[in-house]
Amino acid sequence: MQGTPRGAEAMGRTTSMSPLNFSDEVRADMILPPKVKIVDMSLKEGLQMEGVALSIEECLRCARELEQLGVDTIKVAYRLGRPEDLELMNALARMKISAEIIVQVSNHQHPPLYSQEKKLESIDRLVDMGYTPFLTTALSDTLLKGFSRFRGEGELGLDDLKKREIERSIEHTERAKKRGGKIIGNLQDGLRADLGFVQDVCRALADAGMDCMVFDDIAMPGIPAVFKHVTRKAVEAAPHGTYGTYVHDDYGFGLGAALACLEGGASMHFCSINGYGKRSGMVDLAHLAVVLELMYGYDTGIDLEALNRVCHLFADIYRRPIPRVRPIYGASAFTHGADWHVQWAANPDSPMFDEYPWVVQSMKPELVGRSSRVTLYAGSGQMGIRVKAAELGITLTIEEAETVRPLLRDEMVIRKRPLEDEEFLDIVRRAVPQE
Repeated sequence: MQGTPRGAEAMGRTTSMSPLNFSDEVRADMILPPKVKIVDMSLKEGLQMEGVALSIEECLRCARELEQLGVDTIKVAYRLGRPEDLELMNALARMKISAEIIVQVSNHQHPPLYSQEKKLESIDRLVDMGYTPFLTTALSDTLLKGFSRFRGEGELGLDDLKKREIERSIEHTERAKKRGGKIIGNLQDGLRADLGFVQDVCRALADAGMDCMVFDDIAMPGIPAVFKHVTRKAVEAAPHGTYGTYVHDDYGFGLGAALACLEGGASMHFCSINGYGKRSGMVDLAHLAVVLELMYGYDTGIDLEALNRVCHLFADIYRRPIPRVRPIYGASAFTHGADWHVQWAANPDSPMFDEYPWVVQSMKPELVGRSSRVTLYAGSGQMGIRVKAAELGITLTIEEAETVRPLLRDEMVIRKRPLEDEEFLDIVRRAVPQE
């Protein structure tokens, strides 16, 4: 939010990040854009999750919550021939949401609904509705040849396919611009494409006035360094263009790949609440926003304090519980259990110095609507037991806590879940009988 310290300004106030995050030497190899934009696609990728089906009313609730969170750009789907997609777009228009709506138009490989004429008609309709079309350009040889074959166009040579792909993408761009609208390109499979062709596409579309070219990895087939390399090659070829990321989390390092693209010059980043999306999901909006704000120093516009509430609300709407160990807003985030951690976070035996809690956390949990707490597990020691007991109004000596410890361990072995306060108090009463 406006006025919230970010990056180096937050150091020692709300965060204790490594100062190397802000080192000129570390950042010397980065091409960081002057500003960033977060695009949420929970209402596109999130609706492709197995078993998920939201009503129009639920979709509108999600859109409103995203807008209030500070998301100023939302992506939805528009599959030709699907009346429910058009119904949602019309409902969003009636709601007069202030966020920009980016609409994924049916990819141009889908037979029999596809034709270049229908594609142009879709662009006209979306621009007239005030929406931003999101249209596909195939980059890899496999997509170019496969899409053409799916459309029954015969066996064209690869050079001809590349030439035609650029021509059609330019036509899409010019169509939207002449109609007074914006257009964003969905550049697919760039990590497995000929980099010379990728650069040719970026030059042509930047010259045509495309508002942003977003690299869609499709199946995350590269390490973060490759994401950064491809983005940098695009920036080198067309420095007057604007670039973005659309990263799937197939191998668990989606956030790292998106940040690599950022360091290569990408400013628009597609993500979703709780990482919702097909297969293994997408980049998580909360994780991305927090890192961009606190480790890179960007103003994302996201209300960080509201993240926890919104993430859990979406979990209820989508019927997808948040794992306890999920970073930032999982139930176990910001908890301290081992005595080695508890001694820094909540030492019952010595006065706390302001810098002590920073040893075991690099940000104040209140910054994202959370709070830290001491938690119990089968290996809890006397320090954690005493702090937990004190929270419940009971003072234990070190010796008394040591008598509680084996009973606590036995209880945890049986239950294999966090203990309720009354369950813990019962263990204390059994171990330390009250007179």
